[in-house]
Amino acid sequence: LAGASTGGIFRSTDAGLSWTPVGDSLPTMDIHTLALDPANPNVVYAGTGDWHPGVGIVRSRDFGLTWEHLPASLALGMRVTGIVVSPADGRLVVQSDISVNTPGYLGARTGRAPGIHVSLDSGVTFTRTLDPGTTPTGASGLALSPHDPSVVLGAGTGVIHRSTDGGLTWQRAVLSPAQQFPDYQFIRVAFAPSTPGIAYALTTGAGNNLGSVYRSTDNGATFTRMSTNVFQSNGVE
Repeated sequence: LAGASTGGIFRSTDAGLSWTPVGDSLPTMDIHTLALDPANPNVVYAGTGDWHPGVGIVRSRDFGLTWEHLPASLALGMRVTGIVVSPADGRLVVQSDISVNTPGYLGARTGRAPGIHVSLDSGVTFTRTLDPGTTPTGASGLALSPHDPSVVLGAGTGVIHRSTDGGLTWQRAVLSPAQQFPDYQFIRVAFAPSTPGIAYALTTGAGNNLGSVYRSTDNGATFTRMSTNVFQSNGVE
């Protein structure tokens, strides 16, 4: 499956040689992120919202052939930017934000609660466990440890938070040499599937500031800058 901003969702059954649109009946074509349930790969969650306000999360139980909307997810932010599904108990950890650049921003933000939410019942209900406070924009990265599903990283504007209880509580990661990523808009985080405890953060800054790579050896509790001026871009994927 592949999702596209303003393009919907596409499905391939031949390892990507050909694609068929399967999201034309969705309430929005703005797809920001996709996540498979590791316990049942036929179950797929799609986070909506990018250039236009989203409708929260839609779910498929047949690997994209049909979709259903999760009504409770309408309370999330305007853009669902990250979803991870725990292989331990199927819980959803969801990251969302409010983009001031999104058309309809002022009207669509009413009743929305950006931040990180957890659902323990497959999306029937959501509880916000991390409130972004006065900076509800820039939710840019979410990662679940493949070695310990209780460890989750969530990246936002200039900061990485870490959870060791499956997203229920969060602590701010310690960064070296700086205590935060100064002016960084985009932070992507990932765990190394080959080595327990290793995680990486890739950053770019506002405008076209040069990006950096950070590395953690303690499951994301601390990050050390390994290289700078890696590339010049206004975003990382």
